[in-house]
Amino acid sequence: MRPLALAALLVLSAGGCAYYNGMYNAKRLAGQAEKAERQGRRFEASSLWGQVGVKAESVLVRHPDSRWAEEARLLQGTSFVKLRDCQRALEPLESVMTAGRNPEFVERAAMLVGSCRLGMGDPLGASSAYARLLTSRNAQRRDIALWAHGRSVRLAGDLETATLELSASRDPRARGELAAALAALGRVAEALAIADSLIEPPDSTAPWDEIAAAVGGHDLDAASLLTTRVAASGGMPVELRARLLAADALRLAPLDSAAAERRLFEAESLATGSLAYGEVVLTRVRAQLRRETEIDRLREQAVALTDYSEGSGALGAVMLRLAGAIRRSVDLADSVAPGQPLGDMRLFLAAEIARDSAGLIAFAEQLFSRVPREWPESPYGAKAVMALIGLAPEAGDSLTQVLSDRFPANPYVLVASGGDGQEILALEDSLRQFGIALSRPSRQNQPVRPGQRPRPQPTRPPDELE
Repeated sequence: MRPLALAALLVLSAGGCAYYNGMYNAKRLAGQAEKAERQGRRFEASSLWGQVGVKAESVLVRHPDSRWAEEARLLQGTSFVKLRDCQRALEPLESVMTAGRNPEFVERAAMLVGSCRLGMGDPLGASSAYARLLTSRNAQRRDIALWAHGRSVRLAGDLETATLELSASRDPRARGELAAALAALGRVAEALAIADSLIEPPDSTAPWDEIAAAVGGHDLDAASLLTTRVAASGGMPVELRARLLAADALRLAPLDSAAAERRLFEAESLATGSLAYGEVVLTRVRAQLRRETEIDRLREQAVALTDYSEGSGALGAVMLRLAGAIRRSVDLADSVAPGQPLGDMRLFLAAEIARDSAGLIAFAEQLFSRVPREWPESPYGAKAVMALIGLAPEAGDSLTQVLSDRFPANPYVLVASGGDGQEILALEDSLRQFGIALSRPSRQNQPVRPGQRPRPQPTRPPDELE
């Protein structure tokens, strides 16, 4: 053999050997990481998965189009998932899932993509990934896919499909998801029968919050009874039981404040000393805020939330946002006098913040009702009445009559009756711009109504500008 040909062969052989060694090491490390996971050595497993990702990336950089690249991408994506970095995992995994040639690699990638998409709040993306596994030849993987796909389509709102798939899955987690789907469909008795079977022996993996909420959407008493049974199960985690009691209190609060208080007392007693205690306290505050209308009391609650937020971690950030929303709503409402120019817009925005960001339902009702009363010519009066219908549906008939009697030519009423919505676009844009201007510290950018010329701002003489 000629020296040149021999040298070329040796180079190619060395490159292939290095490539094979890279893949061998990546797979060997992945096996060690899985073993460490099974044995509960989480820190060691994380370290090993990090090394897997590095080895797989090295292989892909040097040989992106080789026959080993597909498995390298799978290993790289898997390592990112194990390290809880789904954002980086999706690119290599979706590449394998959609363009891979090895059916085993494709299915493993689809499982991981579905899990990531679901964890990232994308049930439709998860559904698309899991759908690829519904006809898998691997029975266990097929059952997992039926559970996972059923869960994702349930979260996406396709309850009928979810029910069919979850019923067909033999994965033990499917029964809890099936109970949630049946409850959302209004098949409460069937949902409760499944839920009862998951209480004893206790199954803490079931989506108990969603089951109870779905049952409560159709039958409050049944939801409370279910909550009582779950809370009495000593095999369920304390945090779960306390959270369910607090959620039941919120459902009961609009109809029976005394029953809600009893529920909150149960939840606080159960959660004392646990991680759930802060959540229960926040739930109690939210229940109180729904009923509160006094501005001074609301300011006190905002201060208390701010104080309690210190040292409360992620929950503290939620409390701070709630306190800020309370202050914005109260400050806006407290600065408005009846008939004040642009006061209708200011008060309407205060009411929206109270309702949407702070959960101040009674306070929002109070503010919305002031708009048509104190600014009878305001185009936003009808919009405020419509908001009241959403907050107090029991008064819907009388409020609808108010709309037809007092605001027959109002743009919002005309659109609700099928009219042209062009005039509303200008009103909504004006309200939006007003809200933006209110959030600015400067007073020089005050909003105006559609068609109104802005007030000229004072300027400095030319010689002062030099």
